[in-house]
Amino acid sequence: MPSPNASLVAEIQRMLMTKDLGVTKKQREEILDNFATNCRSIMDEAMTKVKRDNRKLRLSRVGYDDRKLWMDYQDPQASENDLTAADYTKFLYGHLTEEMMLALVKLSGNEVTDEQKKVKVAGVTGHMDCKINGVIVDVKSASPHGFNKFQKGTLYKDDPFGYVGQNKAYAFAEGDSVYGWLAFNKVNGEIAYLEYDETLEGTPYHDAVNYNIEDRVKHIKKLVGSPTPPTDLCVEPIPDGSAGNYALSMTCTYCPHKFQCYEGLRSFSYAHGTKYLTTVVKLPRVTEITNDEL
Repeated sequence: MPSPNASLVAEIQRMLMTKDLGVTKKQREEILDNFATNCRSIMDEAMTKVKRDNRKLRLSRVGYDDRKLWMDYQDPQASENDLTAADYTKFLYGHLTEEMMLALVKLSGNEVTDEQKKVKVAGVTGHMDCKINGVIVDVKSASPHGFNKFQKGTLYKDDPFGYVGQNKAYAFAEGDSVYGWLAFNKVNGEIAYLEYDETLEGTPYHDAVNYNIEDRVKHIKKLVGSPTPPTDLCVEPIPDGSAGNYALSMTCTYCPHKFQCYEGLRSFSYAHGTKYLTTVVKLPRVTEITNDEL
């Protein structure tokens, strides 16, 4: 049976091109009023909300690697302290564009329910984005690289932010096994919809997503209370060139705990940003940054 969201992107695109909305004038006004209210709340929260305490487990984080979860729990403010003003702007832009996407879904005549519904798995709470036409959907704004994974369906292969585990948890709490993502490319404006159905054997993603999320949550609750961190690294360093240098993966590059995981980690300033090398056989021909400059 085809997904009720199979034509979701096409319907939004058609509406944008033709201005032929799928709702009445009264419904349009209600949707736009709600959009304005939500955007105001997002801006207000960005200016006033206190820092989030990572010692409080949430379903949105159950897909992260064990070592990162343990370190976040042990040093709950590290992630916040590592952020720059540009990061906060990026997050704010993401929240606002995600609200825009939900408004477009509604204006195109698709049903949106259960917005920010509270659910619980093994005592850990989370809030889903929504259901679109009855399917649990997380709305994401993404860079071109991230968007490509939603567009091509390869998220299960490279999921550093634990999006699969997050949606699995929401679906499990609702007694479902189907969930999806509506993604927006924040550079070129493209839209994509990706859906995984855990009951479909033989799909490329089946083995990667077919695990017990309740057992995973129970494992995490025990994990973060342990006095010692998991020994396995989240992601192994990757070769950087052919001279024998090794660099952090993109996942580790953005992690605030990278200097704890890699003693002697060295930082180099490239035109595209800072690169972190775990092994330096050949010294890069760029400026090295000392730790106190980071």
